[in-house]
Amino acid sequence: MNAVVCHPGTQHAGKLASLLRRENLLGTFFTGYRVSPDSFLGRRLRLSGLRALDESLADCTRQIRVPELLAKLAQCLGWGGERLMRLRNAWFQKLIPDRAIAACDAVIGFDTSSWILAKRAKKLGKPFFLDRAAIHRRTRAAIRASVRSGIAAPAGDVQDAIETEEMELASRIVAASRFAERSVYEAGIAAEKIAVIPYGVDSDAFAPGWRRDTGAGRIVFLFVGLLKKEKGILTLLTAWKQLAAPSAELWLAGGGEADVIEAASGVPGVKVSGKLAQQELRQIYRDADVFVFPTFYDGFGMVLLEAMASGLPVIATPNCAAPELIRDGGAGAVFPAGDVAALRTAMADACANRAAWTQRGAAAREIAKSHSWDAYGKRWAALLREVAA
Repeated sequence: MNAVVCHPGTQHAGKLASLLRRENLLGTFFTGYRVSPDSFLGRRLRLSGLRALDESLADCTRQIRVPELLAKLAQCLGWGGERLMRLRNAWFQKLIPDRAIAACDAVIGFDTSSWILAKRAKKLGKPFFLDRAAIHRRTRAAIRASVRSGIAAPAGDVQDAIETEEMELASRIVAASRFAERSVYEAGIAAEKIAVIPYGVDSDAFAPGWRRDTGAGRIVFLFVGLLKKEKGILTLLTAWKQLAAPSAELWLAGGGEADVIEAASGVPGVKVSGKLAQQELRQIYRDADVFVFPTFYDGFGMVLLEAMASGLPVIATPNCAAPELIRDGGAGAVFPAGDVAALRTAMADACANRAAWTQRGAAAREIAKSHSWDAYGKRWAALLREVAA
């Protein structure tokens, strides 16, 4: 069999396409973004720690450039928002040739960019698989409204209708975590249509470094991601101030909202690093002791696997992939989103029981190693063969 993978941007679509190629399941990969590894930009991407698309995809990738280029130009001119992305995504879907869909055995699309593609697949009698990287829009909007008082959750808008149509037309919906799966199910989608396939991590690239004495010295808590209210940064800062541990430090790595960054700057023991290149990111994981992820919502949280592969135990909320990764506390602790006292307690325990948390870090590393990209590809391959058989 052969599948067509379609995504107007990047995300993990190229990774999925290359893994399906290894399984002899990929027909064509349609994308709005394609960089030759030997081009000037491709070389620059490698130097910056990012990767161009896999060389193995060169002969089966078809780039639909115009929608992506014009969208980038519009953004440079100050236009943006959901409407621009809808226009770009709709145009991209319409430019995928009918013959490519007719010739394949299955079509794979991605959330917010597949409503037209899904209808075309159904018309031609092809099973359509929807990859949802994010939690359901309604769940996301409701949580965001609670975090940011006064912002109403959108109800029945255009984007909501698009996402609903994609899910209703899909033969299968692939979520990356149980939290994301639950958000889709609660929106009225039948449970049997939803499959959970967790992402992978390169456990060679993200690996433990030198560790300090577990009985003495400072302990470094690390957060990586966008510094914004939805990521729970204000919860983390409040818990940190209450913790008042003189031998501990809190490192925040990532760009974000000016008011949140300002709130973190100047707090004793807090270091704000800004956005880091891949090599710097790998090093900061190695230099830390405990990873903290107080998010209010994430479809998965790739930084969790990166930190765990680097040998860090994790303190995180259940509003991401943490519960299934941490596995009943064996690799860290889960606390309710927004619960300052519970977060402070977990951080205090990490300070007081360094040896035990070092062991949890070793367990985290083993769990991360079981979440390889190869395993991710094989799970996708099994689902495709099951449905398209």
